Amino acid sequence: RVAIQYAGSSLKLHKLMLRVFADNTAAVRSYEKAGFEKEALLRDEIKTGDGYRDLILMARLYPENR
Repeated sequence: RVAIQYAGSSLKLHKLMLRVFADNTAAVRSYEKAGFEKEALLRDEIKTGDGYRDLILMARLYPENR
């Protein structure tokens, strides 16, 4: 949360983005509680030893930094 606040207040970012594995529901929930919203689903984005994994792109906007 400190890093998220720093990104908006000190760095004056308008948008902070992250990528998370779609099947990592605990992480997705945690990011949503921190103010991130899902923006896109990237299907079969990462190749692993036993197939492919989906990614979710999430972002948090700082409208005060427009």
